[in-house]
Amino acid sequence: MFKKNTKEDLNRWAKSANRKYGHGREFWLDLISKQKSRCALTKARLFFDLASGTPQAGGPGCHPLYASVDHIHPGSGDKFQILCYDINDLKGHLPSMLFNALKKTKEWKKFTTLWKKIAEKSPRDIQKFKSLIEEGALK
Repeated sequence: MFKKNTKEDLNRWAKSANRKYGHGREFWLDLISKQKSRCALTKARLFFDLASGTPQAGGPGCHPLYASVDHIHPGSGDKFQILCYDINDLKGHLPSMLFNALKKTKEWKKFTTLWKKIAEKSPRDIQKFKSLIEEGALK
C-alpha cells in the first residue's frame, strides 16, 4: 500500500533539494505540486519520506520510488524535474542523446507503463521494480 506523503516529508525533501541545488524551498514545493507528487517520466507516485531515501547497510539502497532531482538537460544548471530514484539512475547512465531516443520507443512506453502499474499495486515490493530493469524482464 502506498504511504501518503506528509507535509513534513515534503518540506524536509524540499529543504534538502534547496541545500543541494538552490532555488529556495518554495521552488521545490511548487515543482512537487506541478508534478502532482509524481515522476515526470513514469507518472508513478513518489515517496518523499526520509526512510525511503535512506539506504540501509547491506540493503537495496534508496527505494525505487524515492523522489530524485534530475537535471532535464545535464550541465544546464537550472532546468529540473523530479524522477523516481531508479529511473533517474538509469537516465544518468546513458548519454542524453541515447536516452532521448529511448524515450520515443514502444519499449520505453511499455517499460514505464509496467513501472507505474507496479507503483500503484505493489509500491513497497522493491524486487518487482528491480526485475523490470533486469535483462529480458519486458518479454
